[in-house]
Amino acid sequence: MDDIFYSNREAMVNDLIENYLYKGMSYSKLEELLGPHNNYANIGQWTIGYEIMVDYGRDIDPVKGKTLYFKLDKDSTIINYQLEYWEH
Repeated sequence: MDDIFYSNREAMVNDLIENYLYKGMSYSKLEELLGPHNNYANIGQWTIGYEIMVDYGRDIDPVKGKTLYFKLDKDSTIINYQLEYWEH
């Protein structure tokens, strides 16, 4: 069962990556485009993440998902971004 809060994110992520995101984009522009990020875990300094999809299976613990990560430099500029699939 997919998380209903993110029902449109998975359909939009490829368009977002191909047409809107770019290295050198400022963090303020990113936040204007996507809203506040949701870092719930320690994912590293200067790295932020946006959950794209979370599947909880038949339990309260997530079993798989996709997260869009952004690596920022000290001036809050995007130096890299990556969509990662994870599974427990």
